[in-house]
Amino acid sequence: MGESNCISVSASFAKCFVPHKERGRLVVLEGSPCAGKTTTLSQLKKCYDGIVVPELDHTGEAHLLTVGQIQSWYLVAEIDRQPVIQQGLMQSRTVFQDRNVLGTLAFSYASARLSRSHAPFTRLLNRTLKDANRRLVRPDILVALYVDEAVGLDRRRRLSGEPLDPIWADLDFLRYHAEFYRAAIPLFPADTLVVLDTTNLTPEETANVVEQRVRRALFR
Repeated sequence: MGESNCISVSASFAKCFVPHKERGRLVVLEGSPCAGKTTTLSQLKKCYDGIVVPELDHTGEAHLLTVGQIQSWYLVAEIDRQPVIQQGLMQSRTVFQDRNVLGTLAFSYASARLSRSHAPFTRLLNRTLKDANRRLVRPDILVALYVDEAVGLDRRRRLSGEPLDPIWADLDFLRYHAEFYRAAIPLFPADTLVVLDTTNLTPEETANVVEQRVRRALFR
């Protein structure tokens, strides 16, 4: 399992996404932990009076579930929130989605690489291709933010302390997580890709750069 596998995954799950015909725009933000996504999302919402579809969070009961059960929950929840996205687009609003199914696949891929057990990732991928087939809204713009793994981890520790889940403090896991994104993002089904390495940028600088690029894409 490596970069070639990531690319084949990206090509496969493209069929899960269907272009929308509404006047609104869907902007999805993805990428590495502590790359500046939260600050960027906040600025974009204010600039465009957009609707924010927040990141899915199931950490409250995570200790009661297996990794496979958590990932399955994320997939079901992603499918279930598509009507909210569609409604915003029908209202001609700009919808900003904080992560989509790509984030769940990246986590599963990194976990599989770390454990050297590829079966859980393969099961999740097959289920995604089956259950989400043509049920997810294709983004107009995909924003992908990257950060050096050690820099991102240091940011997290300074901002909020040690990660509650120790896997997010494992540099090998973070490298595998980024590996999936770097291979899959260029082939992701979206009209426009906005890709930015934020290692040497502050969150505010990241937000400003992304806002300018998103503006050009929205009004070109």
